[in-house]
Amino acid sequence: MRIRTILLIAFLTVAILPTAIFGRWSYNHAVNREFAEVKDRHLLLAQNLGFALKRYHTDLVGTFNSISSALLADTTTRDLKPLMSALNIISVFVVDEPSGKLIARTDGTVEASVTPMAQDIQTIARTIAKSGDVVFSNVLEMERHGNVLLGVRRYGDSLAIALVNTKYFIELGKQISFGKNGHAAIVDKAGNVLAHPLPEWVASRKNIAGISSVARMMKGETGIEQFYSPALKGDMIAGLTTVPGPGWGVMIPQPVEEIYQKAHIDSASIFVALLIGWTISSAFVLLFINSLVRPLEQLLQSIHKNAQKTRLNPTSVRPGVIPLREILQLNRGYNVMVGRVASANKKMSVMAFSDSVTGLFNRKRFEELTCELFADCSRKSWGGIVVFIDLDDFKQINDIHGHRFGDSFLRACAARLELLVQSAARNLSQKSVGQSAPIVARVGGDEFAIVIPGLTNKRDIHEFLSLVRDELSAPSEVFSEISRHGASIGCARYPQDGTNLDSLLKCADIAMYHAKRSGKNRFETYAPEMGMMTAAELCVAVDYAIAHGELVLEYQPKVHARTNQIQGVEALVRWDHPALGRLLPNQWIPTIAHSPVMERLGEWTIARAIDDHGHWTRAGLELSVAVNIGARHFSNQTFTSSLARLAAEKNFDCRHMEIEITEDTLFASDGRADEVLEALHRQGFRISIDDFGTGYSNIARLGQMQVDFLKIDRSLISQAHRDDRVAAMMDCVLLMAKTLNCKTVAEGVESQSEVDFLARHKIDILQGYYFSPSLTVPALVTWARQHERAVAAGKFNHKTSHAA
Repeated sequence: MRIRTILLIAFLTVAILPTAIFGRWSYNHAVNREFAEVKDRHLLLAQNLGFALKRYHTDLVGTFNSISSALLADTTTRDLKPLMSALNIISVFVVDEPSGKLIARTDGTVEASVTPMAQDIQTIARTIAKSGDVVFSNVLEMERHGNVLLGVRRYGDSLAIALVNTKYFIELGKQISFGKNGHAAIVDKAGNVLAHPLPEWVASRKNIAGISSVARMMKGETGIEQFYSPALKGDMIAGLTTVPGPGWGVMIPQPVEEIYQKAHIDSASIFVALLIGWTISSAFVLLFINSLVRPLEQLLQSIHKNAQKTRLNPTSVRPGVIPLREILQLNRGYNVMVGRVASANKKMSVMAFSDSVTGLFNRKRFEELTCELFADCSRKSWGGIVVFIDLDDFKQINDIHGHRFGDSFLRACAARLELLVQSAARNLSQKSVGQSAPIVARVGGDEFAIVIPGLTNKRDIHEFLSLVRDELSAPSEVFSEISRHGASIGCARYPQDGTNLDSLLKCADIAMYHAKRSGKNRFETYAPEMGMMTAAELCVAVDYAIAHGELVLEYQPKVHARTNQIQGVEALVRWDHPALGRLLPNQWIPTIAHSPVMERLGEWTIARAIDDHGHWTRAGLELSVAVNIGARHFSNQTFTSSLARLAAEKNFDCRHMEIEITEDTLFASDGRADEVLEALHRQGFRISIDDFGTGYSNIARLGQMQVDFLKIDRSLISQAHRDDRVAAMMDCVLLMAKTLNCKTVAEGVESQSEVDFLARHKIDILQGYYFSPSLTVPALVTWARQHERAVAAGKFNHKTSHAA
């Protein structure tokens, strides 16, 4: 749609919509005003008419009382006859109520004198009569006089009865007429018509009590009512009131349609004025639209021509009849924009392929460049390395020093990497010609990637990786606020480890994770034994292995150092991978140690160990079982409760299980260690500190914890019997364990010399390949029976005579 059309539509909308709204508002205002006026006027008319009837009623009552009193006193009523005629009183009778005998009578006219008093009149009179008050009946029909009202008053045993013609009501109603169908209606207290524009309703004394306004009058109300009129077959609005005493109702109705017609007439002049104004303004708007749109159309044509060219050119437009400054400014602005677009294009290309913090290539550009590099593999001899770098503890740097400092740290690291890569490129260019340039990029929050074509010599690779590690951990002005920093580095070689970026980055990532797991600030070159799964993939694989029965538990016995009796077993998990064969824990558990799957592995191990304990118990072996628990699982808020629930479900005696945790886990469990250990002891579990001597131990805190066993790590055992200093350290550990009332367990015992040494130093329990490797449950049962028979027969001898 063209802008000219849009502007015309907009103008029509803007012009017509307010006009329509104003017109509608004017009409509604006129209608509301008319209704307000009608309500006030009709209510006033009804009240005025009610006042007239009230006076008439007062006159009737006064005249009737005077006449009836005169008749009872047997005095003349001649002076009251003119008043009777004026008030339309036909006759006044006085009768004896018990006998019905006529006592006296007076007539307002000669014609009335020949009218006998009907018996039914006396009946009605007796029904409504009251002592001391004049009561009027509903309208009645009399043969000679038409519609009449009875006025009745009781004087002792006598009744005074007046016949009143309703002509006054009819004449009074005729005085009210307005509009086409506006009129007055008067009814008696029962809703029978006394006066109405329809003669047949008057003659038949039509009862209209069913109309809502009449019903309100019969209740004595005064007000405004809108209702449906059966006479005019349409909605009416009426002012209504009631005459107190006789209960006559007065209503001044008018058809609602007449009010709307009057409002239409009043609003017509406003619409004419609006139409004239709208026509004049339309002419000016059309002139303005042409002055605005024509230059814009010229500018759009120029822009369209420029869009078809590779180079933008300035444009010029001719102003319209009304020169608009904004159009000229738009033209100048467009020409300025054309000049800036060219320079902006250069900046955009840089921004699209660069990291905004470090200025290095971003991941997208890195992938594009490496794809081009690897595409050349079929045309020439090639090779090189892909390096994946992860800054150690970068999140901690951000949390402590803030993201601005973290960005500065990233820029400093990027600058050092660029210098190293440039230096490596210069060295390679001296050795070979035509080698592709190296690529360095930031591929993640704290991750960098480097590709160096031509770097294939192992010694050169090792030297380059050492330089990267040293540079990223060396102090500088930027790093002075950081107490310790470094990077974990993984390297993959091509084509040995892969020929595409995805596989090489994956290998480098695996190698990097091995470096991080080995203590951080290290580098590793990928080797096939590291596997082909990243940490995330390995977590998924272990989760799958748990669910699909690929994991098994084997048990390594623990033997008393002096009696040779079996003291229990340690559960060791094995992974029978369908493709890789049997995987030992050290090949995969360190990688998943801090992931949620470690908790599921711990829960599976405990459940399986409890089940296996039941198997060998039924086979006649009374052996406790030790289960290793990871730090994440131990620190879980639900660890102890879930352990208790599992033991209860399987009806397991918790005294037959040891919970093994490392000393690092014990002192890095968010301060919950004391609480967890206490809960485990209450449940009956025994606690063992695994790999003691390899981690960080807070001796003071250890003394306050409830620990049952200290398992001395193999690294200490293997040196103690050859090195006196290490032996002295181990003696200190044994003395501390004895002081803390802990039993000691030696792990990884593999030779007779180690057994003899440990026995001399009075260690409590021995465990290792010297006695048995890890065994399945059936093999464990068989081995245990053979071992017990050998010990009982005295045939098992590992030279423990020194223990004495």
